[in-house]
Amino acid sequence: MCDINLIYGYGVSGISAVQLLLARGKKVAVFDDDFDIELPNNVIDMRGKSAIAMLEDVTLLVTSPSVMDTNDVIILAKSMGIEVVSELELGFRNCNCDIVAITGTNGKTTSTLLMQKLLEEYGIDAHAVGNIGVGFCGEIPIMNKDSVAVVEVSSYQLSGVELFAPKIAICLNISPDHIEYHRSMEKYIECKSNIFKCQCCGDYSVFNYDDETVRNMSRDVSGKVYYYSTCVKVVGTYIDNGEIYFNDGYGVGRVCSVSDIKMLGEHNISNALAVITAGKILNIPNFVIKKVLNAFNPPAYRITYIGEHNNIKIFNDSKSTNIDSTLCASRAMEGETVLILGGYDKGLSYTEMFRNIPENITNIVVFGANCDNVIDDASVNSRLVILKADGIENAVEIALNTSCNNVLFSPATSSYDMFDNYIQRGEYFNKIVRMFLLNNTYKEVLQ
Repeated sequence: MCDINLIYGYGVSGISAVQLLLARGKKVAVFDDDFDIELPNNVIDMRGKSAIAMLEDVTLLVTSPSVMDTNDVIILAKSMGIEVVSELELGFRNCNCDIVAITGTNGKTTSTLLMQKLLEEYGIDAHAVGNIGVGFCGEIPIMNKDSVAVVEVSSYQLSGVELFAPKIAICLNISPDHIEYHRSMEKYIECKSNIFKCQCCGDYSVFNYDDETVRNMSRDVSGKVYYYSTCVKVVGTYIDNGEIYFNDGYGVGRVCSVSDIKMLGEHNISNALAVITAGKILNIPNFVIKKVLNAFNPPAYRITYIGEHNNIKIFNDSKSTNIDSTLCASRAMEGETVLILGGYDKGLSYTEMFRNIPENITNIVVFGANCDNVIDDASVNSRLVILKADGIENAVEIALNTSCNNVLFSPATSSYDMFDNYIQRGEYFNKIVRMFLLNNTYKEVLQ
């Protein structure tokens, strides 16, 4: 028996798992569908081998988030008695510091980075890792017992956990997403709730009280429960008359004002409340919290102001890859707004989105693979002017020739029909807009 640790998938998570296992002196093998990826010399290359040959002498199989439990190799490994864990689970088993874990359909990255900044400002060695694009396992060798790992966790990652038990676990919100992967909304919610399932009485579970699905998760947890709310006085963090308070269950104290939160949109106020709750659990002083909230800006492509063209303000919200995030961005706009949306076809219905879209959205410009479906669903709202575009370039041109105060690029779906990810899509949108700001046409961008 060679006692091989096999990494299935060599993306961010897979590379991170390899780094940790090699640092621990383990014998490591890698499988990936891409034969063009260059693997380290000190790992065994399993590409091209059959499942049986690949699993020979393997005692631990570490999966990347995109590998589903219905995968033939995973099923065979389990039937052979091989332990199968996610990279998140592997990281937890090898981490000797406290973990603050954050999940939710939207706002994970913003909240994770805000939490990291809050800890750093307080003098704590904090590492933002996980679904944020930095592998959890790869950072573990440089953390110590006094560090804090702030882990952004997706539903994909949470589907493969067994012992994962963060010191503080936060669920921000739940809305329909990734149903093509999880096969049902119920399964998606179940995976999200896994962030709490292994916590014990010495841990803390933080829930968004304003989201009914999230609030209901709090019924079956072992950690000490805190909530946060923008409209209800809860045990946890809440808003009252423009001021933010924290109730620890024994007494209430003012933390700061809502006006201290510089991020745009009600959804970001909610995200800030989640982070404040974790900060108060960790006894971070109010002056530190206020200082960080005053200075923090969300990462790129989250309702990011790009510039102005003929008195029309332009915002890039490429990170909006689902319906709920686009609704949040739409509500954050002030004045008449043209919404540009569309992209990869997830098979979702947009009917409820257009029934609930705020009145400041006057026109929509639709592009992408799901264009016709979105347009059909938008017809439920007779108030909207619906325009079809050939692509992002044409969509920008149409939007900027419309009478409005703002143009909001918030696709409400993934980018995979045209781009590798939302970042590439956001960069391309910025490129198109920059040419308009220079008084050129979109055609010149493509030359």
